[in-house]
Amino acid sequence: MECRIDTEKAETEVQLLLKEDEIRVKEESIHFYQDEKKMLKEKLKNLNEKEQDFH
Repeated sequence: MECRIDTEKAETEVQLLLKEDEIRVKEESIHFYQDEKKMLKEKLKNLNEKEQDFH
């Protein structure tokens, strides 16, 4: 019985580590897209300013 508990505990710890890694990867992806969004907003702002200069 104790061996089964140890095995289940080890499997659960591995699952936890995998989930933590998955979360970290997704957070990195979110930061990448947030940075990309910020750059696109800045580009749009600059284009709007240039457009205003022509009018």
